[in-house]
Amino acid sequence: MALSFVLQVYGRPDIYAQAHYCLHSLYHQLGDAWAQWPIRLYTDQPEALARQYAAWPHIQPVALSPGQLADWAGPQQFVHRVKLEVLRHAAREGHALFYLDTDTFFVQDPRPALAAIEQEGVFYQHEYEYSLARPNGILPRKVARFARRNRFTLVGAPLQIGPDTEMWNAGVIGLPPGRADLLGWMLALTDVLYAAYPKHVMEQLAVSYVLQQAGPRRPAAPFLYHYWQHKPGVMAHIGPYLAGHGSFAARAELYSAQQADLQSWLAAQADPARPRPGWRRLIGL
Repeated sequence: MALSFVLQVYGRPDIYAQAHYCLHSLYHQLGDAWAQWPIRLYTDQPEALARQYAAWPHIQPVALSPGQLADWAGPQQFVHRVKLEVLRHAAREGHALFYLDTDTFFVQDPRPALAAIEQEGVFYQHEYEYSLARPNGILPRKVARFARRNRFTLVGAPLQIGPDTEMWNAGVIGLPPGRADLLGWMLALTDVLYAAYPKHVMEQLAVSYVLQQAGPRRPAAPFLYHYWQHKPGVMAHIGPYLAGHGSFAARAELYSAQQADLQSWLAAQADPARPRPGWRRLIGL
């Protein structure tokens, strides 16, 4: 049973633009072979996306109503909880999943990772950030202190999130086949954590903790870039591509040229001599 890619594509127009660029990056790596893998776009605009991707029947818009989005955000209306409900819905058939935030693009062929997920039972997240024993910023230290000072009850059992817990970026989640049960644990833990400490990283902590207990985990960063910390700059760079028209295949040359320019710009942002803005120091980047 084929692995499915899963993206949330709803809300602001820039989310749709990011998703389109992400899909072209996947096509650029796989070519027409990408049609082997279903791509599920959970969206509030299913008709528009069905028209946009009519040439590719493996791209499957899944409708999200306002009521469903509110329900999936849970009693505390935590927007990042929706991701886990999307994954639980997508996992009903039992096959492997590769979830992507829209602000990502592929830089290498992901097929070795897809095979590891499907055949070896390996989990993926975007990349390791820090351990609770060694937090590397103001917010990480707050999260570590919160975990250290609290005991939780999950499904009637006591739970302590220990200092060996590793925080991984959850903008990518690779889930092997038959592991939908983990999503229920992630949701339950997210609800408990967010009720006690309503910070946006509580879903990330829940995902990271559950996957650490579940099995081997690898980073997607070697073959995929997650530009959440450079979003305005990236969106400015990919504008010429997004403003164009035509099929993915017809625009391959433009995409390649634009990628070279974008990756050069991103490398400059990673220069250690470049001053870090205050928000990056806050979260330890």
